[in-house]
Amino acid sequence: MLDFYEAWSNYRRTGYPALIPVNYPNNATNGQIPRRFPYPIAEAAANPTNYAAARAAVSGGDFLTGRVYWDK
Repeated sequence: MLDFYEAWSNYRRTGYPALIPVNYPNNATNGQIPRRFPYPIAEAAANPTNYAAARAAVSGGDFLTGRVYWDK
């Protein structure tokens, strides 16, 4: 079974394989390799106070290109 999350995590951990970013019109990451998964859309509606605090704590915001604390 293919497991996208595990494959992505292994790439983040090892840096292998060397990926080449692709940029195309309306790309969500502006041609960058995604750095994190955004919070689920339902989280903002179900838990707005904590969602706002968590979003503010992520450098770069709650986007695919935002950096988590361990991402140097």
